[in-house]
Amino acid sequence: METVAGPDLLAALGVYLVAVMVAGWLGKKAQREKSLSDFFLAGRSFGFGVLFLTLYASQYSGNTFMAFPGETYRFGIGYIYSVAMMMSIVLGYMLFAPRLVLRARERGYVTPTDAIVDRFPSPTIRVVSALLLCWGLVNYLLAQLVAIGRAMEGILGPWFAARGIDIYFWAVVFLALAMVVYETLGGMRAVAWTDVIQGSMLLLGLVIIAFFAVTEFGGLAESMRQVQIQAPKRIALPSWGVRRQMLSGIVLLFFGAAMYPHAIQRLYASKDLRTLKKSLATMVFLPLVSTLPVFLLGMVALSQFPDLSRRDSDTVTTLLLARLLEVQPGIYWAVVVVFVAAIAAIMSTADSALLSLSSSITQDLYRPLFRREPDQQHLYFVGKVVSWAIMVVLVVIAADAKFTLWKLLELKFEFLMQVFPAFAFGLYSKRLTSSWVLAGMLAGTGLSLSIHIAATYGLLSGPKPWDIHAGLWGLLLNSTICAAGIFFSRHTTE
Repeated sequence: METVAGPDLLAALGVYLVAVMVAGWLGKKAQREKSLSDFFLAGRSFGFGVLFLTLYASQYSGNTFMAFPGETYRFGIGYIYSVAMMMSIVLGYMLFAPRLVLRARERGYVTPTDAIVDRFPSPTIRVVSALLLCWGLVNYLLAQLVAIGRAMEGILGPWFAARGIDIYFWAVVFLALAMVVYETLGGMRAVAWTDVIQGSMLLLGLVIIAFFAVTEFGGLAESMRQVQIQAPKRIALPSWGVRRQMLSGIVLLFFGAAMYPHAIQRLYASKDLRTLKKSLATMVFLPLVSTLPVFLLGMVALSQFPDLSRRDSDTVTTLLLARLLEVQPGIYWAVVVVFVAAIAAIMSTADSALLSLSSSITQDLYRPLFRREPDQQHLYFVGKVVSWAIMVVLVVIAADAKFTLWKLLELKFEFLMQVFPAFAFGLYSKRLTSSWVLAGMLAGTGLSLSIHIAATYGLLSGPKPWDIHAGLWGLLLNSTICAAGIFFSRHTTE
C-alpha cells in the first residue's frame, strides 16, 4: 500500500508547527495585562473573521476527520443524520447566546459557571456545575489526544515501525507538548489566532478529500454499489429503534454541545452582539461543507475496507488516503495537505478544550475553595500551571487508550447537558431558586450515571433505554424538577 513518505509529511508538519508557535508568541506580545479576562477571553475583542474561524475550528476537529468517518463506517448510510446533528449545535447556542453574552459583558463573566452562579449564588452549585463541565472537557481533550495518535499511526505507522518507533505514543507526547507551549504563551489570543490557520486548513482539507473520495474508485455510485454487495446491512433502511437513536443523537448535541465551555467562552470573547449573531448565522450552514463530506468519506471507506475492527475503524480516513495514493499517485501533495489539515483540526479543538479546562479549574474550583481573594497575577500563574498538569495526566491516559472516539464523545454530552437547565431557566425565569436548580442537576446526573452503571453490569440491555441516550433521560428529570420549582414558586407568590 502506498503511503506518504515520512520525511515529506514531517517537513510539512514542521512548517505548520512553526506557524502556530509564531501565533502563540504573537498572542503573548499582544497581551494587555496579566489577568484572567485578558488571558482566557482575549479582552473580549474578537471580530467576525477571528470569531467565526475559531468557533469553526473548535467545533470541527479530530472528531470530524477521525470519529465521524469511523462512526459512519460502523453505522452505515443512516449516519447522514450527523449533518442535522451538527446543525442542531448552533441552534442550541441561539436559544441563549445573545442574552448570555450581553449579561457576560455587563457582569464580567470568565467561565460558563460564572453565569450560573451569578443567577444562582450557591458554592455547591458552582462546584457541581464546574465538575460537570470539566468532565465534558476532559473527555473532549482526551478524545483529541487519542485522535492525534491514531491519525499518525494510520498513515505513518509502517514507516516509523520499520525504524522501531511507536509513533502513536510519540505523536501524542510531542503534539501535546506543542499545544501546551503555545497555549500557555498567549492564552485565548494564541489559541484563536492558531485557529485561523487551522480552520482555513480544515476547510481546504475537507474540500480536497471530499472531491477525491467521491470521484475516485469508480465514483460515488460505484462505491455505494460495493457497499450494497459487501455490507448490505449498512445501506438498509434503519429500524424504528435506530431511528429513535438517531433522533436522540440530534437532541443530544442540541443540548449537550451547546454547553461546550470552550465555545461559550468564545461567545464571551466576541467584540459585540452583531458580530456574534453574524458568526452563528454562518455556522449553521457549515455542516453542508464539513460534516457531509466526511460522511461520504466514511461510506467510500466502507466500500474499500469492509472488515475493519471497531478500533481500526477510527483510522478509516488515513487508510483511505493511503488507498487514494494507490489509484492516483499524482495527488501526493494534496494528501500531504489533507493530513496536515487533519492534525491541525485535532489540535485546534484540543487547545481550546485545554484553555477552557484550565480556566474552569482556576476560576471555579481553585479560586473559591483554596484562595478566595487572590490577585489576578496569581490566578494567571495558576492557570498556566494547571494547563501543564492536565496535559501530563491526559497524555498518560491517552497512551493506552482502548476505546472508540465516539464513545468518548457520547459520555461527554451525557453529563454536559445536565448544566443546560441552569443556563436556560436561569436566563429566562426569575422565580427559579438555587435549591431547585441544584436538585435538578444532581438528580439528572444521578439518573444518567445510574443508567450507565446498570448497563455496564448487565442490569439493562444497553446504555440507551428505548434507544434514547441516558443523558436525555437525566435531562428530562432535571428539567422537570426545575419546571416544578418555577410552578411552586409562582404558586407561593400568588
